[in-house]
Amino acid sequence: MKPSKKLYSTLALMVGMSLSVVSNAHADNAQNEISAQQPQMPQVLIEAQEKGYFTIIDSTPVEEYPDLRAVLTRTANGQFNLYWVNEKQNYVNVGALIQGDGINIANKYTEKLKPSIGEAFKEIHNGGLILGNDVTTNDDGVMYVFVEPHCGYCKRLERNLEPYIEKGLNVRYIPLSWMSPNTPDIIATIAKSDDKVEAMSQALRSQLKITTSSDQQIMAGLNKNSSIMRAVGLTGTPGVVYKNESGKYTLTGGLDGKNLENLANYLMKQGKMAKVATK
Repeated sequence: MKPSKKLYSTLALMVGMSLSVVSNAHADNAQNEISAQQPQMPQVLIEAQEKGYFTIIDSTPVEEYPDLRAVLTRTANGQFNLYWVNEKQNYVNVGALIQGDGINIANKYTEKLKPSIGEAFKEIHNGGLILGNDVTTNDDGVMYVFVEPHCGYCKRLERNLEPYIEKGLNVRYIPLSWMSPNTPDIIATIAKSDDKVEAMSQALRSQLKITTSSDQQIMAGLNKNSSIMRAVGLTGTPGVVYKNESGKYTLTGGLDGKNLENLANYLMKQGKMAKVATK
């Protein structure tokens, strides 16, 4: 039976839920357009790409489950979705894949397959505005957070980050402004603060007293940050950027729970190693 338009829409839009579809055949010509090096993809994914629902970015075998292949796609607005292809039983799942220990390995494979944002993100050090207490070009072990002070999800991420910041996690904020006319003044006040991380925390808790007005330099930095946000494919806040084990910049959204704990612990370990190496 030919896949319906409704099925393609579901494949393109469902995130974090489980969906199974049967794939009957493979499209050789369409597959060659994706990559001569990639294994064949199920017909349903090939046709969904041809109809413009998403673009297939890359795929890789799943170490934890030999019969599975992870396939990363990106929609026109920059949203990444991960599909699980069972190559033996010939079916496709989409969304989370949670192991017995509670770890969602979808995050691992999404980050592994995302294209590098390195060149675009490095521009943050060329006129971008970074708010932190230890801002240098060395960003080993650093968590960068794209943030809008009035963003509800940013407020939640800040609350979740507090215990890790207290333990030594190096967080650098990349501020953005679009939700309120007073955001530039909030950013200017944080930029003048001695403890910028604490000032950002106060701002996200709506407790910061605005004492400074924005100026041309602040606005130029905010404009640069907005350009970088678009260049790396971020469509909303918060956005988290960090270097993975391969030294590649990776981008993810707001994290919580075990995923945030694992990333924070990894970055704190990397930060300590970087400090030892420079002594």
